[in-house]
Amino acid sequence: MLEMVEENPNWKEKVITGDETWVYGYDPETKRQSMEWKGKDEPRTKKSRLCKSKNKVLLVTFLDIKGIVHYEYLEEDLVNQIKSAMVQNGMQIEIKANNSLSKPWFDHECYIAKKIMKATLTKYIKSNKDLDRLEYVKTRNKYTSIINNKKKKYFCEIQEKLNNTYDSSEFWKTIALFRKINYTQGNISISDWQQFYNKLLDTESIPDYEPVTMTFLNTDNELTKCITLNEISKEISRIRHGKATGFDDIMNEAIKALPKDYLISLKDIFNRILRTSEFPTTWLKSVIQPIFKNGEPDDPSNY
Repeated sequence: MLEMVEENPNWKEKVITGDETWVYGYDPETKRQSMEWKGKDEPRTKKSRLCKSKNKVLLVTFLDIKGIVHYEYLEEDLVNQIKSAMVQNGMQIEIKANNSLSKPWFDHECYIAKKIMKATLTKYIKSNKDLDRLEYVKTRNKYTSIINNKKKKYFCEIQEKLNNTYDSSEFWKTIALFRKINYTQGNISISDWQQFYNKLLDTESIPDYEPVTMTFLNTDNELTKCITLNEISKEISRIRHGKATGFDDIMNEAIKALPKDYLISLKDIFNRILRTSEFPTTWLKSVIQPIFKNGEPDDPSNY
């Protein structure tokens, strides 16, 4: 983008972007818009009560730096044709349904069954006919059967996944799918936390020790030979994504994208730590998130 600015300062005037949104087919007139002049003895005009349109059309607009260049309304048939063409070409269309954590089994099939059940209920309420009541009962039983089967299938899949999970991380991810977590935060001050951790991490009881100077030998001993660049690259490839950062705000994804020059610097730092038994004091800092277990929330020992 900087190169484009240097070549042509007015390049933004040639840029056209687009956007789309769903709009109603029509809006009912407001009370002021529907006012009419009439004579003194003329009867009041009867007005039909209109509701907002249930049909929507897709409004597509194209804009440049000065404003709207072109806009067009796409009818519903055209939108369906576009969706059909997307499906034929292997593109996936997102179907919105109630897929919350409380009902993870509720998919598009459940959504359609529920919609049909509500439609038959509305029809029965309006007509109050026995035939419509039987149709409603039929759709309700079908919806209940679909929900029960979806629940059973979902929990069977969870059980199967737990039985075949050997990694602790994957195990707890599976547990978290249906476990509700209640976050509790007590009224604990910073000074109370500091006093608690000073007592927990009592450094006065730790005996003094002398730094050990390691001698690197040209042997195959894994404990004495230098750390190689291949070892660092191998360990970096194993770190996982989506983990919390430290005070430096460096994500694991950024560490995985480091060029070779930075890996060489890391190799030198780790070998120096191994040789001198000393490491940067900034590594002593960490971010702690207390997790409440049970008991009194205002007691730091219950976290």
